[in-house]
Amino acid sequence: MLQVKQCTEIATVWLCNLQSQVRSSTYPYQDLTTPQAHFILKPVAMMEWPFHFQPANPASPDVISQYALIAQVSSCVPLILLAAWSRRRNLHDMFNLSPKCKYQTVPKHGYSSSSLPRRIMHTVLWWLGCRAGRLDGTVFQWFMGLSWAVWLSIICLCNTSSALSIDYLHLTKRIGAVASSQLPMTVLLAVKSSHSPVQKLLGISERHLNIYHRILARIAIALALCHVMLYLNFYVKSGLVSKRIRDSDVLLGLAGTFSLAVIAVTSARFVRSWNYRFFFLNHVAGVTLALIFIFFHTNHARLFASESLIIYLVSIVARIRCTKTLAAKLEMTPSSDVVVTLQLDGDSHYLPDASHVYIGKTSGGNFLLAFFKNYLRRNPFTVFRGPADKDMLLLIRPQKGQTSVLRSMAKTCDVGQEFELVVEGPYGPAVHSAPSLPSHLRASYDNLFLVAAGSGASFIMPIFSKIVTEYEAAPAETPRCRIQLILVVKTRTELDTVLRLFCDEKLTREVPTLEASLHNFMKIFLTQPSQNSTRGEDVELGDLVQDEDADDLITVAPGEYKNIATGRPNWEEVVDVFFDGGDIQGSTTAVVSCGPEMLQEAVRSACAPWVRRGADIEWYEEGFS
Repeated sequence: MLQVKQCTEIATVWLCNLQSQVRSSTYPYQDLTTPQAHFILKPVAMMEWPFHFQPANPASPDVISQYALIAQVSSCVPLILLAAWSRRRNLHDMFNLSPKCKYQTVPKHGYSSSSLPRRIMHTVLWWLGCRAGRLDGTVFQWFMGLSWAVWLSIICLCNTSSALSIDYLHLTKRIGAVASSQLPMTVLLAVKSSHSPVQKLLGISERHLNIYHRILARIAIALALCHVMLYLNFYVKSGLVSKRIRDSDVLLGLAGTFSLAVIAVTSARFVRSWNYRFFFLNHVAGVTLALIFIFFHTNHARLFASESLIIYLVSIVARIRCTKTLAAKLEMTPSSDVVVTLQLDGDSHYLPDASHVYIGKTSGGNFLLAFFKNYLRRNPFTVFRGPADKDMLLLIRPQKGQTSVLRSMAKTCDVGQEFELVVEGPYGPAVHSAPSLPSHLRASYDNLFLVAAGSGASFIMPIFSKIVTEYEAAPAETPRCRIQLILVVKTRTELDTVLRLFCDEKLTREVPTLEASLHNFMKIFLTQPSQNSTRGEDVELGDLVQDEDADDLITVAPGEYKNIATGRPNWEEVVDVFFDGGDIQGSTTAVVSCGPEMLQEAVRSACAPWVRRGADIEWYEEGFS
C-alpha cells in the first residue's frame, strides 16, 4: 500500500505542474560517469525529465544480493504447493475428504445427491486442470506462474523508494539480480533424469515439468529484458551510450540478454513444429552462452550463474549415464510403421511399461563428437511391450527426420539383421510413479476410462495390459475396477498391427485373460475403414475429434472383434454411455488419455458435465509434444 500511495503522490505533483513553464533539463551532478551516482525519481515539471542523480548508498550492493537470495530461496514455497497439488488425491484420502458411500448412478440430466460444497470443489479442481486457452499448460500452472511473477515484482520494488523518490539505478540492478536468481531453478526444471529431485518431489513426468520450466523461463527473460531496457534508457538520457557501449560488462550483459532472447523466440511452438532440431540446437547453444556471459557480467549474478552451470553439467552427465548402445532389429509392418525390437543386456527392468526412451543411430568419431551427434539426433518413443516380453518393442510411425532414417534402414535390411542404436532413458510417469502407474490406477480408482488414438496406443495399451495382468495374479476376492478402453485408429491395417504386437503368442500364454479382456473392455473406432494405410500418417492431425454426424455410426464385426465402429467417435455419446452404465456417485474415476491435443480437449469437454453433476473424476494425459 505504501508503494501505491507514493506513486499516487508523484502522479498528483506531476499533474499539478502540467501548466508550469517548461524548464531546461539540467543534472545536479556534472560527472555522470562515476559509479557513485544514482538515478532518483523526483516530482518535477511534467515536461522535464523526471530523474536526477544523487550519491549512492554504500550498502546498496549488499541489499541487492540480499533480495536476490530471498527470490531464490522463496522458490521452495511454490514447489511445496505444486507437490501438494500433484498429490491432492492422496490428501483427500488421508483426511477422508472423498469417503466411500453406497454406489448410485449420477443422473444424466440432473445433479447427484452429493453435497453442494463437494460438487463445487470437484468443479473448481477440474477447471484448474483445464488447458489455458492457446497457451502451453493448464489454468493452475499459469495461475502459479502469474502468482510467482507478482511475487518477484514485489521483491524488485520493495524498499527501492523513500518519501517521493525512487532509486532508479538501484531498482534497475535489483531487477537484473532477481532475474539471474531464477536461472538455477529454471535449469533444474528442465533436467531429464530418473534421479531428478524436483520430479521425485512433485511425482510428475518431465513433459509436465517442462511446462513449469517454460513459464519460469519466460518470467526470467522478461525481467532480464526489463533490466536491459532501463539501463539503456539511463545511458541515452545521460549521454553515456558512446562510452559505456565499449565496456566489457555492458557488452557481456547485452550478449547474455541477446542469447536469452534467441532462446525465447526459437522456443515458440511454431518453431518447434517446423524444425525441432533447429529449436534444440539453439536451445543448447543459447543456454550455454547465456550462462557464461552472465557469469562474467556482474558480481550479483556470479553465484546464480555458477549454480546453473553446475546443474546443467550434472544433467548432461546424468543423461550420459542413462545412455546405452543396444542391439536392435527393425521390421516394416503392412501399415508402413516400423517395429524396433531392443535386446536388453540382462536388465529386464531397464525400460518400464508406458515409459519412453530417446533412440537414434550410432555415430562414429571420438567420444565427444559422437556424443553430441547422438545427442542431437535422438527422438522420443514410447515403450510398447507386454509384461512377459524380455525384449522391448517400440512402435514408430515414420514422419521425417530420424524416423525416416529408421524407416529406410528397415526397408533395406535383411530379415533378422541387427543394428546398434543409442538408447537414452527411460523417462515418463511410469518411471517416477511409486507404485507403478498401472498399479496406482488399479488400486486408487473404481472406474477407469482409457483413451488411445494413433500412436497413443503405445502408452495406453501397456497400462491396460499391466492392469489385466495384476488382476490375473490377484486373489479372486480382490475388488476390481470397471474398465473401458477406447482405441481410435485410421484403418484396419493399423489396427491389425497394434493388436498383433499387443497380443502375441508369448504374451497370451502368460496372461490367458488378456484377449478376452480386449473383447469385453475395448471399443475400436476406424476413422477411414475403406482406405489402406500406405503413408504411415498418425492420428495427430485433428481428424479424431467429435463428429457431429456420428449418430449414424455402423457397428461392424470384421475379424474377431465385435466392438468396432466406423467413423469418428462422438465423444459426448461415448462418455455418457460409460458414465450412465456404472456406479459413479460415491466412487472415483480416472480418465487416462493419450493422443492429439484436439482429441484430448474433446474428451475432457465431454467429461466436464459429469464433473458438474457430482462425479469424482481425475484426469491423466500424455501427448506427443
